[in-house]
Amino acid sequence: LPAGKGAMEVEKWPLVQAYGVEGVGRAGFFSMSVKVVDAQPALRRLYTEIDAHAAEEWALRSAAPAMVQQWEAVCEVGDAAARGG
Repeated sequence: LPAGKGAMEVEKWPLVQAYGVEGVGRAGFFSMSVKVVDAQPALRRLYTEIDAHAAEEWALRSAAPAMVQQWEAVCEVGDAAARGG
């Protein structure tokens, strides 16, 4: 979360707004069904503990496949919405 911003600020983010689209996520506001927390301090500590090689290996072996899968799912939903169904 940006400094000093509450959970409702997150509701303005496009990816979170997509969560409320019928057929994509749960009905209602994201912050009402999911606990919104500021992960920046924990991530900042983690980033200082890993080196560039370890980060690249993690991204290629762990994060990239999951990100590709998520992107493909987003594209399928977008295609279905564009077709009107």
